[in-house]
Amino acid sequence: MIDVLWHGRGGQGAFTAAKLLGAAYAVRGSYSIAFPSFGPERRGAPVRAFTKLDSCRIGDRSEIEKADYVIYLDDTLFFNSFDELKENGKIIINTKKTPEEMRPLLGGYAGRV
Repeated sequence: MIDVLWHGRGGQGAFTAAKLLGAAYAVRGSYSIAFPSFGPERRGAPVRAFTKLDSCRIGDRSEIEKADYVIYLDDTLFFNSFDELKENGKIIINTKKTPEEMRPLLGGYAGRV
């Protein structure tokens, strides 16, 4: 199973992106589920969304604790959360910062982003 964890802010489309990824994967005849986790439901509040992709039916509907991909739609939400990654997981960060500006935040994980 491929697990994708999305971090965004209310109104950025994290849940929509999670659903679109799942729908695109399912078009191939595979299976997917996508669901959100909201705190206070207001624009700008932190939001987490989850996408699970697999070649067989997915019965586990729990939140993802360790993901293959962790995607940050807002770089202000990134806070050294490498504990959310599986062994060979990757982080994708939407940012205006250059790679040189991001390296200090990433420590030894710079190659995984």
